[in-house]
Amino acid sequence: DYAFGTGPGTAAMVRVVDGRSGRDLAPTMPVLDGFAGGVFLAAGDLDRDGRAELAVSADAGGGNRVSLYTLNGGLERVLDLMVFN
Repeated sequence: DYAFGTGPGTAAMVRVVDGRSGRDLAPTMPVLDGFAGGVFLAAGDLDRDGRAELAVSADAGGGNRVSLYTLNGGLERVLDLMVFN
C-alpha cells in the first residue's frame, strides 16, 4: 500500500492507496489543521495488531506536532503528540 502527502504551498492532505488494486483505501483527508508547508509520513505497526498505523508530521516550519492515524474505513486519528526537536 502507499500513502501520499501534499508538499509545500497547499493545505496538508493525505491519501492512502491499495498497492494491488490502485483504489483508495481512505478518501483524501485534510490533516494538521490545514498547515500549508508540506507533510512527512511514516508507517509501521506501532500497536502490534498486524496493521500499520500512519504517522503524519509537518515539514519545516510546522512545529513539533505528530498525529497518528489508523485505517478504519477511512483515516481515523488516534493520537496527537507534541514531540521534542
